[in-house]
Amino acid sequence: MAGEEAARQVAKATSMGTEKGWPDLEIVWRGRIYFIEVKPEGKGLTGEQPQCHAKLTKAGAPVAICHSIEEAEAALIEWGMRPQKKAA
Repeated sequence: MAGEEAARQVAKATSMGTEKGWPDLEIVWRGRIYFIEVKPEGKGLTGEQPQCHAKLTKAGAPVAICHSIEEAEAALIEWGMRPQKKAA
């Protein structure tokens, strides 16, 4: 998404109260909230993301920055979430 479409989506999210820098994914599991920021390989946090993520972490909510499915899976495992075993 780019250009006018991206601008429309940002405007819509802002009008709904979205905070700048908020992580891409929110997971509520067993009464706790966890966050995953999805980034392309080699890219880091930008804009307000470092400050927003620091506030969430200070409040006790884990935030992982993931560049791949494998990194996201590792974060979930680190947080005590185990992948479902596939039925035979």
